[in-house]
Amino acid sequence: MKKKFNFLSSNAKKIMLAVLISMIWITTLTPVVFAVTTTAAIKVDFDPSGIIDIAVSPKYKNYGTVLAGAWSNSSASEFSIFNNGTMPMDAQFKTNATSSGGMVLGTTATPGADQYSLHVDSLNVTNTYLTTSYVELATWINPAGHRHFELQLKMGSSINSNWTVQTTTVYLQGHTTT
Repeated sequence: MKKKFNFLSSNAKKIMLAVLISMIWITTLTPVVFAVTTTAAIKVDFDPSGIIDIAVSPKYKNYGTVLAGAWSNSSASEFSIFNNGTMPMDAQFKTNATSSGGMVLGTTATPGADQYSLHVDSLNVTNTYLTTSYVELATWINPAGHRHFELQLKMGSSINSNWTVQTTTVYLQGHTTT
């Protein structure tokens, strides 16, 4: 009779069986993770609010007598634009086309006879003469911020009439900074 060759003792077989049963239990109870991508979303509602509130100081300037062909300037910091709003703003300027006395607005450094020009200086844009359309002259004025500027008046090359005191108006508007 042939003798069987046994590598493992009876205790070793029992231990191996216990380990095998434990491994089966662990693999069946452990969740299997598949490579799946999922997404989630957050819905966000909001009500944006902000106020543009522009002010200027002073609100009046008397240049007095201005000779033909001459400049009459305010000081560089005489006028100020204020942002009293809650968001940054840009400021635009324009003027009316004629003065209350009848002189006509020129839009260059050399206004013609019986004309005048208004020039704004010390802001973001240089060599800007006011027209009857809004022109952006100051950008990004923060809330509670301000900018100083100079308003210069240039009389035309000649005066052909005996004019009375002239009055013109400069308008400013603020809009959202882009």
